[in-house]
Amino acid sequence: MARLRIDLTLTAGEESVWSISTGEVETDDAEALMEKLLSMALPEKERMAERAAMCGGRWTVCFAGCVHSGEMPAVYLGRRFISFCAEIHAAILYDIRIAAGYTDD
Repeated sequence: MARLRIDLTLTAGEESVWSISTGEVETDDAEALMEKLLSMALPEKERMAERAAMCGGRWTVCFAGCVHSGEMPAVYLGRRFISFCAEIHAAILYDIRIAAGYTDD
C-alpha cells in the first residue's frame, strides 16, 4: 500500500495563495483521489482562472506520498483530469518517495 495525496495549489512567486488537498489516504490507485480532487475543484474552475490572473500566479497539481519499495501505485491520468489541468494551465508534479522500511506505524 501507498500513502498518497493530491494537492492543487496556486502560487504567486514563492508564496502559496490558495490550495485544496484530498488529504492523505492508503491506496494503490490514484484514480479515486483524482476524482475527489475534481469534485472539489470543478465548481471553482472559473474562479480559479480569475485568481491566477489577478495575482500572476500558476497552478500546480502535486501527487505526493510514500510507497513501499517496488510497490508503485498506478497513476493513470484520464481525459477528464487532463482537460481540467489544461483548462487552468496547471503543471503536474510527482513527489513520490520510495521507502524500503515503510510501515503503517
